[in-house]
Formats: sequence, C-alpha cells, structure tokens
Amino acid sequence: MREPDWRQPRPTRADVERMWRDLVVRPLSAHPLAVDELLDALHDRYPSGDTAFTGFALGDHPVLAWHAARDRLSEIGFPSRFLHHPAVVDALSSPGFRPAIHDVEFTPVDPFTLPGRIASYVHHGGAYHHPPADPDRRAEDAIASLELATALCAALFGMRLTDLVVAYSDRPWSDWFFGTIGDATFVVLDRAARNLWLLCVSDDA
Repeated sequence: MREPDWRQPRPTRADVERMWRDLVVRPLSAHPLAVDELLDALHDRYPSGDTAFTGFALGDHPVLAWHAARDRLSEIGFPSRFLHHPAVVDALSSPGFRPAIHDVEFTPVDPFTLPGRIASYVHHGGAYHHPPADPDRRAEDAIASLELATALCAALFGMRLTDLVVAYSDRPWSDWFFGTIGDATFVVLDRAARNLWLLCVSDDA
C-alpha cells in the first residue's frame, strides 16, 4: 500500500462506506506451487472434508491504507466486510463453494504464529486422520508439516511477517462449511503487496 501520510485525518464513516463500495478487488489468477503442495496435504488429511484457497489483489485505496498502516482494520469491519464484497462472492461462487455468507467474529492473529497454526492443521488432520503413533515418526511428521507451512508463507509473501494482518475464525461463515469443530478460516492481508489470501478448511465430523 502507499506510504501513509501520518497527517491525514481519520476517515469518516461515510468515507469507509464509500471505500467498501469503490474498492477494487480482483482474483489472482495464479498461485505458487507451495499452495498446491499444502492443499494436497490437507486433502489427504481431511478425507471427509474439504479445503479452499484463493487470493485477491486489492486496489490502493487511501481509506484502507489509513487503517492498515495503523493496525485499525477492525474499525472498518475487516475481514467480515471483505467477505461480502461482490468480487469475493463471485470468485467463491463455484460448484464446490457456496458463499451464503453469515457474519461471524474473526480473531486477530500474531503473524509470527501463522506457519505454526497452519502446520497444526496439517499435522493433526481431520476426524478420520491420526498422526503416527510412533514418537519418532510423529516428530518427523510435525517437522514436515511445519516445513510445508513455512514454505507456503515464504512463497506467498517472502516471510515478511511484519507486513501481514492475519485474522482467524473457527465459525462457519458460508454454507460451504460443515459446521463442526474442524472448521477454520485464515484471512491474510499483505499490506505491502496489497494482496489478500483466504485459506479455508472444513471437516464433516
């Protein structure tokens, strides 16, 4: 995003509403190989569930930049308002994803914990997957899961963790989710590149 002008006054509520109406959001047509490798692992470990990943490029809007630079994105309803954006709904309107979107609460996440959180979902898997019983193999699997998640983060944003805003929810905000304890959504905003990544995991048990 643009370099913030710290003298700029706080945007008004009307400015925020105009931003959500005017903000340019377009799906990214390609993603790194590391994304496919992560999704393959998640599909393998959530055999009765599903996973989804998509990326978006955001326009350089001054209201978004003002709040992002000050870590005040929650004041403009981020990320829930983003999930209602027409471009996001259109991108997720595929046979496998039914975006009947509901308002749910997202929790801010320390970006430095993101690789570990994703690795945990890979390692533990869904209801019908169990990590290896042997301690050595279980430790090897944990390391491999963390390496996979770290490779994903490196490929998407070069491990520029301080440029990220991360939000997490375990609540089903779309009918795509099964509505069980296996639901998870990670929303990752790269403030420097103005890219946003959405990773969803769900399990039917």
